[in-house]
Amino acid sequence: MPAQPIYSIRYPVAVDTALGRIAVETNYAKHVEQMILQVLLTNPGERPHRPDFGCGVRRLLFAPNDPTLATLTQVTVYQALTRWLGSVIEVGAVEVQALESTLAVTVRYVLKARMERRILNIEVTR
Repeated sequence: MPAQPIYSIRYPVAVDTALGRIAVETNYAKHVEQMILQVLLTNPGERPHRPDFGCGVRRLLFAPNDPTLATLTQVTVYQALTRWLGSVIEVGAVEVQALESTLAVTVRYVLKARMERRILNIEVTR
């Protein structure tokens, strides 16, 4: 029997105008990538019933932009992804570069369900 596809609400939330409903994501790797973005971009305290969810990468933009910030961000991202998505991914490495007004974050991870190596690059700007 073939595996059932995963249907989840697409992040960021969008409307599928052709079907007249909330857009869904059927690609598993893309779904996991969207979950990672939710963890990275959600500030702790932002979700009412999960006040410790997220790592708040955006708020780190306003800290002094130096190697200390990059190291702090690296540890924060690694810990948050391991805590909230540890059953789905294995975080291999997190690299952070603090540029002028940008934090460039690279996450190397393995999808546990498929043993597939993936890389996610995001840039958060002021």
